[in-house]
Amino acid sequence: MKMKYRSTLVAATIAFVLNGAAQASVYNVSILGNGTAAAYGVNDSGQVVGASYPTGCCSAVGTIWTSASTTFLNGGGGYPNSLLQSINSAGQSVGYSWGGGQVATVWNGTIPTALGYLAGANYSNAFAINNAGQVVGASYINSPTNSIATVWSGTTPTALPNLTGATSSSAFGINNFGQVVGVSNTGASGIATVWSGNTPTALSLLTNTTGSTALNINDAGQSVGFSIDGAGHTLATLWNGSTPMLLPTLAGEVSGVAYSINNLGQVVGSVTDANGRTVAVLWDGSSIVQLSELTGATSSVARDINDLGQIVGYGSTVDGEANAIIWNVAAVPEPSSWVMMLIGFCGLGFVTYRRRNQNSALTPAQARERGI
Repeated sequence: MKMKYRSTLVAATIAFVLNGAAQASVYNVSILGNGTAAAYGVNDSGQVVGASYPTGCCSAVGTIWTSASTTFLNGGGGYPNSLLQSINSAGQSVGYSWGGGQVATVWNGTIPTALGYLAGANYSNAFAINNAGQVVGASYINSPTNSIATVWSGTTPTALPNLTGATSSSAFGINNFGQVVGVSNTGASGIATVWSGNTPTALSLLTNTTGSTALNINDAGQSVGFSIDGAGHTLATLWNGSTPMLLPTLAGEVSGVAYSINNLGQVVGSVTDANGRTVAVLWDGSSIVQLSELTGATSSVARDINDLGQIVGYGSTVDGEANAIIWNVAAVPEPSSWVMMLIGFCGLGFVTYRRRNQNSALTPAQARERGI
């Protein structure tokens, strides 16, 4: 009877460990650099881009973090402030520079180049760059609401055509095949849009929603962003091609945004409860996981994920400090390692069991002789 119990326990333990090994990875959270900062993009080499805020909200220094160093970057076009939003595999970064004006900027390593804007516009912003060096963003005419989706090849800007009936547009993401995603604005609502070459296509709306925006696209053509429901809440959304899917949320959360998707289909973003508290999350398949927060955190947002599963974003703490943060996958044994460990445990258990059975068959004199 005891042997049967032990066998059942071992089998249950193996099943538990193997099941656990198949679950979503565990992520460790840590701060990038020192001081007030935010991280917006990460490439597959683990280079992270964002901005540091040495004097508060109104001035910024574009920043690149690696495991070994922190590098501060000058603005382009003679502007003193800079913010980096995306970085490709070659280490080219894009974002914008400002201070008396604003211009989309690309950094080749640490060297900034102003990308300019479309004729008739007076400022611009670059949101993403792919591995071929194509940059997407928007050119603006006097107002953030009067925007034209723009793609730059080198430093030459080209307008992306609007959907029929749209009055303005912005491009937020580009994959390595040149597909671009963003939003086309038609009056009071926006429609998530994908551009293939010069052809814009509206992404379908979720049921009972009034608008949508696509923020990122992977190489498989999957897009993520958000939809807007009748109450004005944002709903984290994934599009497979043009077909939308509502991403799950955590209990008690009323809104969400999906900011980035990698080539494995993992999605990161944030969800917000009725009290306005926002937490960083990972969607992996059909599951949602809240990412670990810094000690004393009041909010957190995940903005990008690379193909190695590294996630970057930012978080705030009770003292008002905002930190650039990175979530790295914790090292855990592979399923095969668990199995080998368990086989070892089982073998040890069997030897102990056999020895006990052999000892129980000894005569009292033999037992005393062996010191048992």
